[in-house]
Amino acid sequence: MKNSELFQKMMDWGRDHESRYEQHEAIKQETIDTYGWDSPEVSAWYAKAEELKKEDPFGPGAWKAWRAVRWNEGDELEIDDSCWPKEYEGFVKTLREFGCKTFLVTNQSSGLMRDIFGYIDNGCRLVGPELIAKVENRYGMMKTENHEALRFEIN
Repeated sequence: MKNSELFQKMMDWGRDHESRYEQHEAIKQETIDTYGWDSPEVSAWYAKAEELKKEDPFGPGAWKAWRAVRWNEGDELEIDDSCWPKEYEGFVKTLREFGCKTFLVTNQSSGLMRDIFGYIDNGCRLVGPELIAKVENRYGMMKTENHEALRFEIN
């Protein structure tokens, strides 16, 4: 999944965007000190910051999928996060484009039922519950514990 063209494209875009945002952020205090808080220049700085935020061609669901894959350390993709309703479509679509066939949900939040239906409504099939061995780094000590998970298949 991390070798997919889309994953790499998102990585490159994210690095470039972060660099541009940091460059813009670097002039903020100088603009405030030079022109004052109530100046048109500071208002223009904030307007440009908003423009930079809106440049995202991928959307929040895609980025949630990217982060899940980016930080996944196991052999199978494990999701320990909940999606917002506006994220499901992009999340599932992006996982599909990454080449992901199945994923495990270990999140036990109050939004789990919403997530189950959100994944199903966007082309996933609930395969069923499983117990998985999850390795966690607890203060430098690696510890394996069994966790409850739901397996989803991406159609």
